[in-house]
This record gives sequence, C-alpha cells and structure tokens, in this order.
Amino acid sequence: MASKEEKTLSFIPIILILLLDSSASAATAGQEAEALLNWKASLDNSTSLSLLPSWVGNSICNWEGIACNNFESITQINLTASGLRGTLHALSFSSFPSLMSLNLSHNAIFGTIPLEIGFLKSLQILDLAGNNINGSIPHEVGMLGKLTILSLQQNNLSGNLPTEICMLNSLSVINVAFNSLMGSIPEAIGNLSNLTVLALQLNNFSGAIPSTIGNLSSLKEMYLMGNQLIGNIPPEIGKLKFLTHLGLVDNKLNGSLPSGLNNFTFLKQLHPMGKEWKRIHGYGLVGIKQRSIITRNNEMHDDKDIQLGQLVACTHSWPSPEWKEHIRWD
Repeated sequence: MASKEEKTLSFIPIILILLLDSSASAATAGQEAEALLNWKASLDNSTSLSLLPSWVGNSICNWEGIACNNFESITQINLTASGLRGTLHALSFSSFPSLMSLNLSHNAIFGTIPLEIGFLKSLQILDLAGNNINGSIPHEVGMLGKLTILSLQQNNLSGNLPTEICMLNSLSVINVAFNSLMGSIPEAIGNLSNLTVLALQLNNFSGAIPSTIGNLSSLKEMYLMGNQLIGNIPPEIGKLKFLTHLGLVDNKLNGSLPSGLNNFTFLKQLHPMGKEWKRIHGYGLVGIKQRSIITRNNEMHDDKDIQLGQLVACTHSWPSPEWKEHIRWD
C-alpha cells in the first residue's frame, strides 16, 4: 500500500495544474478586458454619454454584449445596433483566443477590416453587416478555419472575393451583398460543399458563372442578381436540387435556360421585383416558374422543353401591382 506521504505527493501535480489553469484564465480575462476597454476608448462617444456603460472593472462576463465560457474567457461579442462609431484598428484581435462569434452589425463602423482578423482562430461567426467598412476583404479571412457564417453585406467593400475564402470548408453562409466587389466569382467556390446560402447580389462581379457552382450540393439560396455576369447559365446549376431561392436577373447572361432547371422541385418562394426591388427587400428572389423574371435584363431565350410551370409548389408575392403585366405564366 502507498504511504500517506506518497498519496500526498501524488496530489501535488494536480494542484499545480489547477493553479496554473486558474492563473492562465485570470491572465486571459485581464488581457481581454484591457483589449475591449482600449477599443471602447477609441470609439466616438459624442452621440451618446452612456456608450457601453457596463464596461467597467474586470468582470467582463457581465458586460453588455459579452458571453464567456467556464474559464471566463470571451466566446461572444454581440454589439449589433449599439450605436458604435469608429474603426476596428484599435481592437486587439490576438487577445481573444476563445472568441467564436463577433457581431458588430448595424453600427457605424468605418475604415478597413484589419489583417489581424486572421488571429481569431476559434471564430465561427463574423457579422459586420450594415456598416460603412471600405477597402477589400483581407486574404487573412481565409485563416479562420472554423468559420461557418461570413456576413459582410451592406458596406462599401471593393476588390475581389478572396479565393482563400473558398478554402473554408465549414462555411455555410457567405453574404457580401450590397457592396462594390468586382472580378469573377472564383472557380474554387465549388469547394464549399457545406454552403447553404451564397449572396453576391448588387455588386460588380463580372465574367461567367463558374460551372463549379454545381458542386455546392447543400446550397438552398443563391443570389447573383444585379451584377455584370455574362455567358450562359451553366447546366451544372441543375445539380442544385435543394435550391429554394434563386436570383439571376439584371446581369448580361445569354443563351437558353438549362433543362436541368426542371430539377428545382424545392423552389418555393418568389418575390418578383422590378423597379422597386432594391427599396423594398434589398434583393430579388427570382422564381423558376417565371421565365420573364429569370431573363429580365439578360439576353436569353426559352427552351420550350422546360416545363417550368409544373413547379406548383412555388408561392409568390406581389410587392408592386405593376409587375403583374411583366409576368408570363406557362
């Protein structure tokens, strides 16, 4: 049998580990609190005397918009529509090793997305929608290997969609609509087998729709309207059998409608938009049941073998009565 002294000694490493974990947690909490307070100090509080009033002291897990794990390390920063005005450059991204969700949407954040965003190795949700962010999407976003949702719509972003984003296999949502992005849709987009929403509408994307789009086997919503896309709709689009929303109008597409469109048996929601589609919804949902809506402002002709009118599961709404005269039913 082990002696009393031996048993006591065996507990010492465990106690040391616990003490070290506790010390590390306290250090992390301290650096996270400092990072947030430094960022808060950089923000413009001229419009509000009570900007983030709970952000005092070191009890960060009780601060507004902050959630922590059991080790009191920050896992979520959710400050959507909080009246924040400033940049992200004073925010030390490397101080948040456990951060899984960063939501700063619908504020007045301006400036560029810092390259240091790539330090957020645990990040799963990045939502910066509805701000005034400019510049390009940094390639460092491609370092966020656990990212599932990328929401950057309604900003002033320009440049290309980085190919590195197409290497993030966990992505389920890409929404970069309502920006000034340009260039072609990367061929590598087809790598994203878990993608369910691809929203690229109202940018300046050009070139052809890549045939690799047909590899997006989980895709349910695809919005490509309001760009400068050219060429045919690739027949591979017919592989997207789970599509419920599709938007192609207001491009420079030509050719005929692929027969594979008959496969869209899950297409269910149509919001045919015309002159008012930006103002009412911000995007148009284009239904296959309506040839004239798919082809509007594109140079396409119908293939009479496509029985689009058979998709009776589709529903539709009429935001503007004037649009009824533009619809031709099969």
